[in-house]
Amino acid sequence: MARDIVMLHGANCGGWCFEKFAAVFEARGFTCHTPDLIGHGADKDEANAVLAHAGMADYRARMAAFLKTLPPQPILLGHSMGAVIAQQLAADGLAAALVLARALIYLAQ
Repeated sequence: MARDIVMLHGANCGGWCFEKFAAVFEARGFTCHTPDLIGHGADKDEANAVLAHAGMADYRARMAAFLKTLPPQPILLGHSMGAVIAQQLAADGLAAALVLARALIYLAQ
C-alpha cells in the first residue's frame, strides 16, 4: 500500500489547511504532501493576476506533474475543488486510493 499521501485543498485555501490532518498521518508513518494549487497558498500574493488565467485543466496538469515526482500511485485526499482534481487524477491511474473530504472548516481554527 502507498505510504505517500497528497492532500489537495479547495478554493480559498492552501496546503496549510491540512496541517492537522498531516500531523495525524505522519505520526502513523505516512509521508504527506500538501502542495498549493496555482494562485493559492504561497502564491497568494500573485493570486489576482495568476487566477485570472488559471483553470481546472491547469490545476490538474500541475498536480499530475507533481505526482510524477513521487513514488508511484500515492493516496490522494481532496477537499472541495481539490476533490474534483483528485478524482480526475485518480481516473488517470495516478492514485492508489482516493479520499474525498466534504468539510475542513475546523482545521482552519
